[in-house]
Amino acid sequence: MNNSKALILWFAFTLLNMAVFVFRDHFQYHPYRSYATLYGQCKSDCKDLWIKDYTTKEKTEELIAAKAISTAFIDDSVRTAFSKIVLITDHLYQKLGSRSGLPEEKFRQLGSLEQYVSGMANQKDSFWCGIYTGMVAMFASSHDIVTRQVEIKKDGESHMVVEAYLPEENKWILTDPTFGLLGMKNKNNEWLNLQTFRKALEGGGEIRLLSRVQGQLQYALLDPTQPFLQKFYLGKSAVDYYYHSTVLREVYQPIKKMQRYLLPVSWYDHYSENPPFQFWFYLKITLVFSWLFLSIVLLVRKFSK
Repeated sequence: MNNSKALILWFAFTLLNMAVFVFRDHFQYHPYRSYATLYGQCKSDCKDLWIKDYTTKEKTEELIAAKAISTAFIDDSVRTAFSKIVLITDHLYQKLGSRSGLPEEKFRQLGSLEQYVSGMANQKDSFWCGIYTGMVAMFASSHDIVTRQVEIKKDGESHMVVEAYLPEENKWILTDPTFGLLGMKNKNNEWLNLQTFRKALEGGGEIRLLSRVQGQLQYALLDPTQPFLQKFYLGKSAVDYYYHSTVLREVYQPIKKMQRYLLPVSWYDHYSENPPFQFWFYLKITLVFSWLFLSIVLLVRKFSK
């Protein structure tokens, strides 16, 4: 290939790569994971995968403070992970659940502990689902409970929920602090995670919801016609992202953004039992490396004369 043709091809690859970068959301790598992978027994490697938000010195100090605060609603007699996660979610729902709404920008920039302290002191603070789940994850981590925040995307909208791992049951369970879903069981008395909860809803099966009635925590039948269930949980168009981290200042570091652009890595897992071939991601990589190859060829030819 002569220089003129190589140069034309280089310009073509340059334009294509520029277009890919502008529309980069369509060329992301999605690490698809099956039910068996996401919901297997959580051993040490699993725990490391889901506690990335709480490994820094700053976060460790936050957890110490969070655990001290939690003594107000979790006493020493509470032993099981399930009881603790229920009390954490119930506390947040009872104290802050009525203030669901669009939070101010400066409030969104605070850490989970600061948001909790501010919200308890200031009745004007509003919360959205991601703030609720962040606080659940914080308090749970202060009690060594492994959690993960899951984003449900459906019809252009999104909703965040929490799944907590119960070592005493070797199971993940779903909790939704925004709508007060503390814990759910099916007719076979089995704990429900996000996927089994959705299947139970779609199948019309009986679901027992743990909730607070007249000051007491007790099970009652869940009403499947509630609007938020129809809006977020039901429907074939929902996709679920299981986040390894939600600390955006870490996630959006330039080096990590570059890694995600060029390598098959991500900061979340995408649930799918039938993952598609990631054509668009590999097309992007082909275009990037083709451009790099041609650039090197042209530079070598230029300086070898």
